[in-house]
Amino acid sequence: LVLGNGEKFRTVPFKEASDAVSLGGGDSGRKFVKQLFVAGNLKLYRYRTDQLIIKKKGAKLGYNTSSAGWVLGFKKKLGGLVKEECPALAERAKNKEFANNADGLIEFMRAYKECGSEAN
Repeated sequence: LVLGNGEKFRTVPFKEASDAVSLGGGDSGRKFVKQLFVAGNLKLYRYRTDQLIIKKKGAKLGYNTSSAGWVLGFKKKLGGLVKEECPALAERAKNKEFANNADGLIEFMRAYKECGSEAN
């Protein structure tokens, strides 16, 4: 769905952050999200107002950066997304150069986009 102002919305499969504490294990079904940024194989989405989702091309599920695993292991997981394609950026992520918020993740994705263009 594309609005008149250019905003894009999609349905993306991921688990909500609150699902990790539910007894049922949570639903990883498709949810309606707003597309924030696209950089090569990575797309960044916002779910509701508080959850950021990173989806890598070819991955079955998006990664919710508000989930416990991402909050506790943010720099390692973020670096792991790009370690094969851009080891220098993965190292920057491990050195805590990017915050787990929209601005920090967009900055990371811009750097990823630049890394991809340098390889070509």
